[in-house]
Formats: sequence, structure tokens, C-alpha cells
Amino acid sequence: MTRCQWSHGAAGIGLTFLNAYRILGDAAYLETGVLAAEATFGYGDYRQNYTQCCGLAGSGELFIETYRATGNALWRERALDFAHRCLAYKESVPAGDAWPTDSKGLYSADFDYGASGVGHFLLRVCSDESLPMPLM
Repeated sequence: MTRCQWSHGAAGIGLTFLNAYRILGDAAYLETGVLAAEATFGYGDYRQNYTQCCGLAGSGELFIETYRATGNALWRERALDFAHRCLAYKESVPAGDAWPTDSKGLYSADFDYGASGVGHFLLRVCSDESLPMPLM
């Protein structure tokens, strides 16, 4: 399976259902969101990518929102786990520390494919999830 990312897979679908639960209050939406989070966690870092769009940070966003919706500390722990995994992607280059995109050898501050989206995810984890996600 290659469709478990924030951009086009279980992580993005789970966020949609958790927002539907928050707005509409139907417990079936919460259940679907939690199941999507379980699937996303099960895939872990299978793409070997830390970005928002296709990697750990995007998946971690689902865990933050699942924690916020359920109050279950397991989801906060899973978000922290993915945050720690993101930190391992830092590379040392002649100019200093760099954060790769999802293409080897390329570096970007892009939100979806680069460091700023991951940085935002890390800030959300460090702020006890009180920092909002853009467009959510």
C-alpha cells in the first residue's frame, strides 16, 4: 500500500473525519478518524520521509488531532514518537544543517515538502497541541 499519507491517504482522510466529528458530533466520524490514525501509525515511516505531505509530520498531525478529539494520551505519545523520528532526518552539509525534501539531495523551506511544515508540526507537539494547524 502506498496511500497512507496526509496528501492522499489515511492520514488526510482521518483528519477529514475528525473535523467532521468536531463540527457535526457524529460518533461514527470519530470512530473512522481513529481507525485511520491506527492504520497510519501501523505504516510508520514506510516511505522514509519526514515531510508534511508524504511523511512523518503529516501523519503526526493526525495523531495530534486524534489526541485532541479523544483525550487518549496514546495519540500524544505517538505524535511525540513521530516528532523524534523527524529530527533524525537533519543532514549536515558544508553550509550547516539542512533538511531534505522528499527528493534526495534537495533542500527546501516549503511547507508541504520541506522544513517549514515539519517545523510547524514540531512546534505543535512542543506546545501541547494548542497551536492550530493552518486551514483546520
